Amino acid sequence: MLESVARNVFLTEPTASTMRIFFVMALILLVSCKDQTIKNELTGTWNYDFEATRTEMETRGATQSEINFMESLFRSLGQAQISFLDNGDLNFQMTDLSQKGTWELRDKGSTLAMDLTGSEQISAIDYLGGDTLILVPLNEEELSFPRVLTQQKDASE
Repeated sequence: MLESVARNVFLTEPTASTMRIFFVMALILLVSCKDQTIKNELTGTWNYDFEATRTEMETRGATQSEINFMESLFRSLGQAQISFLDNGDLNFQMTDLSQKGTWELRDKGSTLAMDLTGSEQISAIDYLGGDTLILVPLNEEELSFPRVLTQQKDASE
């Protein structure tokens, strides 16, 4: 039967139903490849970048009080970094604190869900390219400013 289907799909004039099947298969492949590409780019260790976050907030028209709030939050974070492991595990490291959790991509790779303490933080992936990641929290109104992170390079690079 599979041989008959293959012969009909590839050796005869394409019908509307054949084209629909081909289109759906191509779309599924495209979406799964996009998610995998984003996952591969995201996997690694990222450092919160205070100066780049400040610049990004200014570019987006943040008020001085919003910038001051972000600065006080970043002072409390210290040199925080977050590691996304390819198995879906997450490590968050601050000066005196280390937490483990999980992460996953949603909405065709446009949303990142992170769970460190049993409460999920959902962020839009506003930008991901090169060594820069910009996240905008979606479920934390009072903390909705963008976070700019830069990817930590391996010592061997």
